[in-house]
Amino acid sequence: MLLLAAAMAAAGLVASPALAQLGSGARSDLTMVVRVAMGPGDPVAGAVVQAIDPITKRAVSTRGVTSGRGAAAVTLRIGAGDAFVIRAVGGHWQGGRSAQQLRRIRGVEVVRDGQVVPVNVLTTIQEIYIEEHPLKSFGWSTDRVTRYFGIPRGSDLGRVGSTSTAYFNGSDFAVIAGTSRGLRTEIRALVGKIDRRFPAGGGVAPAPAVPVS
Repeated sequence: MLLLAAAMAAAGLVASPALAQLGSGARSDLTMVVRVAMGPGDPVAGAVVQAIDPITKRAVSTRGVTSGRGAAAVTLRIGAGDAFVIRAVGGHWQGGRSAQQLRRIRGVEVVRDGQVVPVNVLTTIQEIYIEEHPLKSFGWSTDRVTRYFGIPRGSDLGRVGSTSTAYFNGSDFAVIAGTSRGLRTEIRALVGKIDRRFPAGGGVAPAPAVPVS
């Protein structure tokens, strides 16, 4: 992470606390398996998957295409510990519906540990919320997303978003978004709702699960 911070400083870029929290280590090329799912039993097939540097917005991996089960493997070309954002674009789910862009922000340590990285609607909400609050920590932003939906603190949003629960149903959200303003627009509107419930300058009080719409 020190190398990344030095390179960013030389380029006049400033790392956010969210990115600085994601670890440190030596440079390495790593293979990652990415599973993309809109919800339970709804894998996205044929989506183009790639890792992007969240600061420079440049690709830091090879490209992969998800299988019929929504799985893809890409090879990272960044230093261990650097943050990266997985982007999955296109593809089809639920009998031919085109999937819009999905995202997830992670650190390379999950690849070194051999963990599969789920990417879905809920992880996209998390990543966009973090992107909208660059001066806040990763934990601060994630806490507000989880509290908004009543998700227990410490839960893996990738796993929560890949199954149908009382907290969040990615398939339902995607269907609603697809018949209205589109997934990205609906997510940005949701980010605004989270901010109104939990103002950036205030604390976060426990809240029950709420509808996704």
